[in-house]
Amino acid sequence: MLVDKPCNLENLQICIEKLASLLQNHPELNRLFTDVIPVLLELRGVDEPELPKLKNLEELNMTFAKLLKKSRKEALIEGIEQGLEQGFEKGIEKGRKDGEILVLQRLLTRKFGTLPDYLTGKIAHASQQELESWLDKVIDADNLDGIFQ
Repeated sequence: MLVDKPCNLENLQICIEKLASLLQNHPELNRLFTDVIPVLLELRGVDEPELPKLKNLEELNMTFAKLLKKSRKEALIEGIEQGLEQGFEKGIEKGRKDGEILVLQRLLTRKFGTLPDYLTGKIAHASQQELESWLDKVIDADNLDGIFQ
């Protein structure tokens, strides 16, 4: 039953729609519920914008349908913004790691000459901690083994 469901825009809109259908041939009751529902929502503490004075449940239903559409749109926009922010952060992390890989390979090549393929692959798949550790060791190392052991 809808009364047992949480009090949110979607459930309210469904209840009002059903009530409007049931009371379509009872204008006095329709008007009474149109006046009472916003008061009940306010008393229950439902955080919805103040509703304009409405003539009947059909208008109330349309108002809630608009609020629901707006709420869904706002939620979608918030989700997109969060996704973009997370993607941006991951892009920055990847760019930083790729930069460290290039710097490490360049320093090693300048100091020890052409790198063996296995080492190039190892560097490309290294964790951030490994890269930082290897970069710290480049200056003092006498050979590649001194860095990668």
